[in-house]
Amino acid sequence: MKALYGARGHDSETRRKNTAKSLISPGERPQEILTPRPLLNAIRQMWPSIALDPCGSPDSIVYADETYCVSPSVVRKGDKTSIHYLPGTPGEVDGLSVPWVDYTYCNPPFKSLSTWLAKAAAEGGRGLEVLMLAPARTNRKWFRAATRTCSSICELDPVVFEGFDQSFPAPLWMLYWGQLTNLFEFEFDQVLGGVR
Repeated sequence: MKALYGARGHDSETRRKNTAKSLISPGERPQEILTPRPLLNAIRQMWPSIALDPCGSPDSIVYADETYCVSPSVVRKGDKTSIHYLPGTPGEVDGLSVPWVDYTYCNPPFKSLSTWLAKAAAEGGRGLEVLMLAPARTNRKWFRAATRTCSSICELDPVVFEGFDQSFPAPLWMLYWGQLTNLFEFEFDQVLGGVR
């Protein structure tokens, strides 16, 4: 749910201001972006449910059984998600300090991708079903090392996140650790891109 581009907003004026801010002050880019429905639909086709979203948001449409967030917000009525607010700053604490469970989906803050990717690789190495959305950082040793632990990787077609008009400006991958490799490859190849 988090990334590096800033055109999120409900109206064109907000999107224009966010985009301008991200171009002028790259260190102040919004880090919270919401996973788009096509990705979530593919995940729901392969898993019975999303059990844990370790770095979620009350505004997210992931609707995991449990979601870990950093700062409290108003939770919509009728939301089945159990939301836990952990101390810390966005992207720094969240679900990194809790054990993950089978069927964990993670869309981490991309500014701290190495930490989240190491956590996903460790949890996936314990035999858990884990999916992570991540920008391709193949120029980084830590990224290449973590991706070698994956069961499979899908290179996604351009992704437009919830609330944005344009696709994300960098290649994105869905990284998978688990035993359902054939199902993962079928669902993501059919819907979203090509499996590598």
